Amino acid sequence: MARRVTAFAAAGCLSVGPEAIALLSEGSAEDEIRLCDGHPERLDLAFQLFQALVERVPVRPRVRASGSLAEALYGCTHALLSLEGDAARRLIPSPPEAVEIEDPEEVYAGDMNRPTPAAQLSPATRAMMNRPYADLSEVEAIRRALGEAALAMPREARVLVLTPGVEPPAGLGWELRARPQVTEDMAIRRPHQILRWIQGEPTLHELRAAAEQSAVADWLQLSS
Repeated sequence: MARRVTAFAAAGCLSVGPEAIALLSEGSAEDEIRLCDGHPERLDLAFQLFQALVERVPVRPRVRASGSLAEALYGCTHALLSLEGDAARRLIPSPPEAVEIEDPEEVYAGDMNRPTPAAQLSPATRAMMNRPYADLSEVEAIRRALGEAALAMPREARVLVLTPGVEPPAGLGWELRARPQVTEDMAIRRPHQILRWIQGEPTLHELRAAAEQSAVADWLQLSS
């Protein structure tokens, strides 16, 4: 069987994330799963949920977590893209900045009482502190994130897009399907439920059962 590399972005999405992770955790030892999310806390929850699902499984796929869309999609054979506004904004790469330091002696690195002037911060630090795409509309953010995804992955990769209201880039053969909307109640309750699953709540089998009925299960079977 050919090695399968599946990237999932944004892995911390509340609508289908836990179900998709449950299905991806059932892969073979030759498989590689790449969980991607620009939100560090959501990425950590997704990774911990994956680990909880494979804790007692003798044969498990390898898993990696990344906050970079390009890193997660590089060389993948399959990609599951479930993006909403904030997740999409966080996954658009920040534009590089050219920073010129006229007098290096004026950089007070390491002294909290004399912080480095903002104009002299490195591009990486500025990108971490700022969210340059916070004002983008949800539709535009998703469109741009999908465009970045198209550039990052092999053209022959099989792709499922679970992003309502935005068509994927034309001519790539990507499949578009609907996904449940995140309700206010889901946004409040689901993170706590994920934490309970991670901590060993016995209802984890209910998550697996729900995953088998999801659109993601159907796609994984069709794209294998």
